[in-house]
Amino acid sequence: MELAKPQVDVGLFTRQLEAMQAFYGEKLGLQFESVLPVGGGFRQYRYLCNGSVIKLMHSREALRPRRPGGYETLMIATPKVSKVEVLPDPDDNAIELLPPGRDDVTQMEIRLGVKDVETFGHFYTSALGAVDMGQNRYKIGRPFSPSTMNPRSIQRR
Repeated sequence: MELAKPQVDVGLFTRQLEAMQAFYGEKLGLQFESVLPVGGGFRQYRYLCNGSVIKLMHSREALRPRRPGGYETLMIATPKVSKVEVLPDPDDNAIELLPPGRDDVTQMEIRLGVKDVETFGHFYTSALGAVDMGQNRYKIGRPFSPSTMNPRSIQRR
């Protein structure tokens, strides 16, 4: 599969726009890029993150309740920390800040929760062209200088 760009972006849906903007922009220090109307009553607030974009998808309407599965943890490599710091964002998404290179994360890693790790791994490698790194981790994209690729890890639920 040919990706539109060599890094993978992350989308998070929220109704708490101001609190989420303060967390990602002020607390984490990510650079705000732009706002895009994306239809269906959503606006996308884009924050730059090591070559990727964290997209805060703000809805004017109530969001459906969360279901199990999907993102479990978003790990962001940053020289601002010397050890792993775990903190939830205002929507209670698990965020881990870690020194670049810790656990081979030099850009961003997303821990996913899935029921069938083998089927999901097959999808990532065959449909998305991911490289199987072993231990349920998959690399998608190319290096973001000076970082390396976007590794993904998958946890069994």
